[in-house]
Amino acid sequence: QFLSPFTNKRQDMYGGSIQNRARTMKEIISEIKRNTDLSKFSIIAKINGSDQDKGGVTPEMAKQTISFLANEGIDLFKISHGLIYPWRNVKRSQKRQRQKLPSLFDEMIHKNKTKDFGEPISKEVVADFKKKNPNAVFAMNGNLRQFSVIEDLIKNGTCDLISLCLPLLNEPSLIPTFYGSTEESD
Repeated sequence: QFLSPFTNKRQDMYGGSIQNRARTMKEIISEIKRNTDLSKFSIIAKINGSDQDKGGVTPEMAKQTISFLANEGIDLFKISHGLIYPWRNVKRSQKRQRQKLPSLFDEMIHKNKTKDFGEPISKEVVADFKKKNPNAVFAMNGNLRQFSVIEDLIKNGTCDLISLCLPLLNEPSLIPTFYGSTEESD
């Protein structure tokens, strides 16, 4: 939320420009570097390639943010999407959460969503991030489930890794399926 101009309306050194909105992350990275041995682990950031709402992070803003943070020491960027979209899913699926969210939330979503609202971040956008930051490592998500698509994304250099968290939660046998087996192994 600090990175997004949709939610970050601050007018101090933590708001406004991309560098100011990324200042919190920069400070966290600096403290990690100061207090740890980075030869033993990597610093990973999950950021939106697009907030998918009017006034939020655009792919062009994300590209600039990634360049800024790559220079600060982020080793891997997991590219996500949608600032308000995930909350809509929570609102639909969890009764307790529905009671906590404001009644005008659906109106806010309808008023602010962009045409790509709810769509996975495109491979072209991630490929552009990688082209602009060739030394950075990129992971894509987006509920990718087809091995041929995943293999193509990696072989073509669109990204370096694929995040399979949600697909594996939905389909625990997904990996054996990739290799033509549905039997569980020890």
